[in-house]
Amino acid sequence: MDTYSEIAKALRKIMGRYGTSAQLFTGEVKSVEGGTCTVLVGKLEVPDVLLSPADDGKDGKLIITPKTGSMVTVADLSGGELRHLSVVQWGEVEKISLSSDRIELNGGKNGGLVNIQDLAEKLNKLEKDNNSLKQAFSSWVPVPQDGGSSLKAVVASWASQQLVQTRVSDLEDDKITH
Repeated sequence: MDTYSEIAKALRKIMGRYGTSAQLFTGEVKSVEGGTCTVLVGKLEVPDVLLSPADDGKDGKLIITPKTGSMVTVADLSGGELRHLSVVQWGEVEKISLSSDRIELNGGKNGGLVNIQDLAEKLNKLEKDNNSLKQAFSSWVPVPQDGGSSLKAVVASWASQQLVQTRVSDLEDDKITH
């Protein structure tokens, strides 16, 4: 008898108190290995329990990873044969991974999420510009009776570099709306 047959036999024995039609059972997450986990049911370790019941290896999926040591409900998706097991309820969640062409949260009326790298670059440009102006003023020495021409000369290079106004599309990830 192979390992999986032995596990199925032991699970049937443990689940016997629920009758032969039981297709759900609860256990403790012993470890997580990529897209599967090992669940401790009584004293039996059940390996290769899927984190997503329909993981076909393609994009566009939701993976909910339970915390090690937390309780999960496992479904037998093979109709009682105990060969296609998947987590269907989580006591505690470590991570949620979602890949999709579009994601909408809370109706999506607030627009897309901010791309933080683009925002940081924009803020850095503003900060550099502000620091350049501060430097121009701190290095300026007033000249009596010049009517401000010495100040104008100091800030001329700064003033000639116009900032480009930010558009929403410069910062927004419109694939994720909230």
